[in-house]
Amino acid sequence: MLVSVSSLILVCCLVLKGDAACVDRQIDTALPPQVDTALPPQVDTALPPLPDNSSQSIGSCTFTRDCQQWQFCSNIADAACVCNLGQCVIAGNPFFRGSECGNFTDCDCAADPATCFCRGGFCRAEQWECHTSQDCATLAKCTGRECACTGNTCEADCNTDADCEAGEFHCNSALGYQCECRASLCEYKRKEEECAVLGDCVAAGRCVADLPCACTQNYCALPWWVENREQELNCRTSQDCTDSILDCQAGDCSCVDLRPIDKWETRGKCAKRPQLPFLPPPPKIQSKSDFVFN
Repeated sequence: MLVSVSSLILVCCLVLKGDAACVDRQIDTALPPQVDTALPPQVDTALPPLPDNSSQSIGSCTFTRDCQQWQFCSNIADAACVCNLGQCVIAGNPFFRGSECGNFTDCDCAADPATCFCRGGFCRAEQWECHTSQDCATLAKCTGRECACTGNTCEADCNTDADCEAGEFHCNSALGYQCECRASLCEYKRKEEECAVLGDCVAAGRCVADLPCACTQNYCALPWWVENREQELNCRTSQDCTDSILDCQAGDCSCVDLRPIDKWETRGKCAKRPQLPFLPPPPKIQSKSDFVFN
């Protein structure tokens, strides 16, 4: 039989001292209370939780581009906000696509097209704006303008290319593309290639010779570590200067004034190394008579 130490002490105490004394003298052999080493509770700076389903509204809208006014939509990742029937809702699942349908006609609910849609490969008995662009004509937001059905919502981005250029559309900033208005939507249009080497960008006036630039995938752009052309801290090492600045391609620039920008990285600015003064070569000595002694 196993007997604990505390039980033996209690028995001895009862024999020698009596009950009352032992009650006050029992030795607490339990482990001391643990020190709470957990991190303090973090301040919750996250956005509100994702809506439970695509029908839960985030805010009002007319077209999908209006949803960017809502903070939730402007910060969301791995999905998107779209404007469906005047409300911004979550749409899209980039990690999984169903196999129930390729079109709403594959679904059991197909007899009622107004409330039957194929969304991400799944049949959904819910209401969206359109199956085809012709459906958009019934919506008030498309009165007097041509709308296009894309992703089961009716959109009208533009009438001309200039409308796309003036708007905040991704095709304006995607490398190698520009926006083009097609069927009321701002679509991606591939640009002609701009460069083969860095010097081509400078020659075309897209970059300047003494500031960072890059010929990336045959298009003139900024190096990935530079946010804007006038950025003061524009290098991580001297090699960055050689690679990204035409005037430094001879290898005569250094990355100087390095400063920490976070715990892991430092950045500096490219500068030409100072030139040593020119010294003429010493005269050649042909014979002993060339030496002059004073």
